[in-house]
Amino acid sequence: MIQEMKMSRPSRLIINELNKLANQSNVQGFLVPAHIYMCDYMIIKYNYVVILNTIRSHINNIQKTNRQYKHFTPIYWYKVIDNIFKNNNNVRFNINNIVYGEMNDYNSYNHIISKFLQSDYSQQDALKINTLVNTTNQSDIVSACKIAIQNNVYNISYVEAIINNEKQKRESEALKIKIINDKIHESDQLLNTKTQYHTPIELAQIEYNYEKKREDILLELLVDKLLKGDK
Repeated sequence: MIQEMKMSRPSRLIINELNKLANQSNVQGFLVPAHIYMCDYMIIKYNYVVILNTIRSHINNIQKTNRQYKHFTPIYWYKVIDNIFKNNNNVRFNINNIVYGEMNDYNSYNHIISKFLQSDYSQQDALKINTLVNTTNQSDIVSACKIAIQNNVYNISYVEAIINNEKQKRESEALKIKIINDKIHESDQLLNTKTQYHTPIELAQIEYNYEKKREDILLELLVDKLLKGDK
């Protein structure tokens, strides 16, 4: 099972070391995607050599009779490593980028390491995977992996490019829809402008004023003709 799931190359060294130490302590365990994810989490934050040495040192300080399965899992050690080195920039591998921690659902991550990637990957790719599985929904990741497989490209950067391209398309389409909706809203506002209604008395007054003005104009024209001598 450990060979079927891919992981970063530094994580492979740590997992193998933990397995070796577990066998020496006669402790049996199992490996799940969450363990690999948290191991990747450690190696994209800190120097993996320092992580290895710290784990060896701490396990050696635990009496064999007190060693348990948890002592040989990355989920246990990432907390220890964080507590020791979180303020030590000298052992930090990644300072400027966000590194996401534990997740509730590892299905997206499992899909990448078990069903897509064909070989172990670099620390830089581990960071890309960490970001993707925490910022992209599972259906988009599965779809991008499917496209990559169809194109015979088993590379996480290619999957990342596909996902980013699809996001840009959706954002562009959403912007078009917003512009159209804004225009529709503007038209609706004009159509919904309050219509002026008049009572029968007001209408009669308007009609009277119109007729009075008309008569005044006709009278003015008649007087003008008479003064000019027109017949």
